[in-house]
Amino acid sequence: MKFKGMDVCSQSKTISLASITLIIFFTMTQRVHSADEQNWQSVSEHNYHEVLSLVALCSKANYDAISSWQGLLNIFETNHYYGSDAAKMSNADISSPASNSQYILEEIRGKAEFALDTRNNKLYSKNEKPVVRLKAIDLGQNVPVRNNGEYMGLKAILTTDIYIWYMPDGKFRSNSQKNPDKMVFIDKPEERKFNLSGDIRDPRVFFESSGDHGRKLWDTLFRINSTINERINKRIEGFPHIQISSLETDQGTKYRILTTWKGIKYIRCLLEVDEMVNFNTTKIEITNPDGVKTESEEYTYEKIGEVYLPKTVRKEYRNSKGAITRISEITIETTNMNKPLPEDTFTIKNLGIEEGTLVSDKIKKTEFQFIKGSLVPVQE
Repeated sequence: MKFKGMDVCSQSKTISLASITLIIFFTMTQRVHSADEQNWQSVSEHNYHEVLSLVALCSKANYDAISSWQGLLNIFETNHYYGSDAAKMSNADISSPASNSQYILEEIRGKAEFALDTRNNKLYSKNEKPVVRLKAIDLGQNVPVRNNGEYMGLKAILTTDIYIWYMPDGKFRSNSQKNPDKMVFIDKPEERKFNLSGDIRDPRVFFESSGDHGRKLWDTLFRINSTINERINKRIEGFPHIQISSLETDQGTKYRILTTWKGIKYIRCLLEVDEMVNFNTTKIEITNPDGVKTESEEYTYEKIGEVYLPKTVRKEYRNSKGAITRISEITIETTNMNKPLPEDTFTIKNLGIEEGTLVSDKIKKTEFQFIKGSLVPVQE
């Protein structure tokens, strides 16, 4: 019997031959061919270390095989607003009947292009200005948007050392010019979240483990594994700190990894991974201390060569009472993978800015104009 995940996992230099032998033996002896999707079996606590290592190494090897990635994100998102402030929170025109609505639904449709150099941590992102509609569900009618200018497109380049961003639809104030039509901003990467009403679309987030501060799945599993004995022995309100179960199908093994961590109270996270897609994440569910599911994520993948890339991502968020607050549905169209990117992909030239556009460099604390492909200091 051939273990489907080993071709990818063998790319990892950190796993020893003895560990590989142990993992293969474990997988073969645990597998019981069954088409029953509900027949999940508890994994012995003695095997938790091997399971976590297997999943972490395979998912990491899959990601490490991606040197470059280009594509398009097709985005449909809904935000749900409840109560007397629904109109204000949703940016609805409160002079309309929407001011009386207790439930407004915001629908956002958009597209985002991306080019990613994973080896050198470089991202180019182009978000189109989205199409936004508001509906007063309890009144049964559409309502106008108060300020459609808040929904703008964005072009951005993010690298290890620099963050460049440009809103083609925005107007900005500068030191040298009162109201320029167009401006480009250069910041430090860590300042990114403070500058924008929206955000760039980074496909690397689809490889992260939800609720764990942006860590990649394998980093989270390695961290859990480093304290596995403590986690096995720890009990929280009657539940183990970690539980692992498996399901055997004709396509391979699935694992569910249930962990518990302490926020204000104890929160439970269920992670499901599938050997059929190199042990990438297929489902995540987060439950609050009251047993209400507050977050859920579902992923499908497409195979390019021996690498699995996300194809669809659906995320659902609920409040503490279980009412839906946000749903995000994204379909990824991969156009190129592991092919050379154009030389100017991650330069200011790729933002498509016009001749004479002002560039505010907040790192150097000075302003430039974009002239003939170069940044020329603005004379005071």
